[in-house]
Amino acid sequence: MPTTNAQQFEADLKAAKNGDTVTLKGNITKDIVINKLINLDLNGKTITGNVTINTPAKGTMNLKNGSITGNLTVDAPQATVNNELTVSGNININNVAYGTWNERANGNSLFVHDPDGIKVIIYPGVRVAAIAVAPEAVGNVTITNNGTIEKVDAQASVELVNNGSVEEIAGNSEVKLSGTGTVDKVTNEKPVVNESNQDAFLTKSGDLTLNQDRYETSFKWGSNNGIGSGEKSAHTSPGGYNYFGNGAYLDITVKKEGESSNAKFDDVLSQLTLQTNGGATDDISGGAKTDGRQPADWGKSTANQSFATKLKESGSNAVFYGVRQNNTNGVATVGFNAGEKRDVNLTFSPKDGLAEGTYTITVQPKQQVSETAGKNIGDAITYTFSVNSIFEAASTYTYQDYSYVGNSVLSKTQSGVTIESTYSNGTQLLDGTAMNDMARYLGALQYANNGRMPESIVYNGNTYQWNPTSAVNLKGSNWYDSTNSKTLVSAITADIQAIGQGEGGQEAAIAKVNEGITVSVDGVSLTLKSKAQQ
Repeated sequence: MPTTNAQQFEADLKAAKNGDTVTLKGNITKDIVINKLINLDLNGKTITGNVTINTPAKGTMNLKNGSITGNLTVDAPQATVNNELTVSGNININNVAYGTWNERANGNSLFVHDPDGIKVIIYPGVRVAAIAVAPEAVGNVTITNNGTIEKVDAQASVELVNNGSVEEIAGNSEVKLSGTGTVDKVTNEKPVVNESNQDAFLTKSGDLTLNQDRYETSFKWGSNNGIGSGEKSAHTSPGGYNYFGNGAYLDITVKKEGESSNAKFDDVLSQLTLQTNGGATDDISGGAKTDGRQPADWGKSTANQSFATKLKESGSNAVFYGVRQNNTNGVATVGFNAGEKRDVNLTFSPKDGLAEGTYTITVQPKQQVSETAGKNIGDAITYTFSVNSIFEAASTYTYQDYSYVGNSVLSKTQSGVTIESTYSNGTQLLDGTAMNDMARYLGALQYANNGRMPESIVYNGNTYQWNPTSAVNLKGSNWYDSTNSKTLVSAITADIQAIGQGEGGQEAAIAKVNEGITVSVDGVSLTLKSKAQQ
């Protein structure tokens, strides 16, 4: 009767001496127990079953060139193991020589039980599904990752030298992280921070959007390697943050283009709020918080000096987010696990009457280095908004139900503002086309908002105010006289019609719209001219 592959393999194992290489001749289905220090070459074949290696011999064991459909269990306390086998079940490392499990196969799950210390090395280009460090692995466990580990589960203490990528660090025991690699997320019950390479970053989630008089946006705040280490602060944790004496915080400033120094926030903004991951909104315009949260100082001292911004650099006019301080617990800042990031919502409102110009809000991530100082860590993000005159804001306002016919140009002089609109033919100057454009522009003075809506418009000695709740609510201009019975546009239309019906006829009416209709908007002269294309 011919010898089977399994029988031949067992015979080869029995005949082999420590240091020999045993080669599998064909696929087998059988549990295998090996009690020698041998090299195992599966020759591209598969063992279906569990493979157990028990040997006290000293040396190096190479496992290569094939796969095991089952578990691989190794108890070789004096052996270095180089593994290139693909194992569908678990690789149970019960004991190997300290410093010596070299993993070169993709997709394996390693379970470390070694009680007297082990070094596991993941080679470049190798992707490991999981490395679980069991509670009985009480020795020094070091994992050096030069590839990718999907999950490290630390049920005992681990030193993780990560020069590749780790997708998750889980478990309930301390993980000492170092190296130059990245960690996507941490679900470990204890903080995981790369002590040698702490960092913080900001990423914009979008540009500013204007919602009535309030700008809104959001950004991500996080850390690739973790930040904030040592003893956790006794401060409570709004927004789910933990606080440390060397954590991260945000330094926020505002500056007007052309100015050499930062502006005071209360000179520029009427409101600024920050909110983390749906948590409670921290209104920066508020005073000292009764629960110890850090209030912003708007570039000046707060009423309660125990809550004053101790990290503030003199003259910087900065406000801070992520800082907590009081007399008892001192100053503390936000800690991030490696790979952790949080969404922060930012809203602010420019003050009414803010001077025209371009303003930039800068958010700079920093790390606390003492009770009174911090250092930049990571790149800042900026948000820019412009304050135009109400006339410029109105000229760029877009109606959903109307498109301007004329091509309009705005110009400003010391004497006032002029809007000159050009039409394709003279008929459009008097057939209602030009007047409709004028009505819509006058309405846009209010709709554009821009934080500075005009209070009144004066025309021919009569004052008109905005009244959108009048009996006739128009889609464009809703400027009404004091009786709420006559609109500004109807008054201008009546005057143009009267000129056209007079001695000069339509030529006189056209001359008048060429010359322009002049009104006073909150004391500023506005002339609206219409002309036909030459």
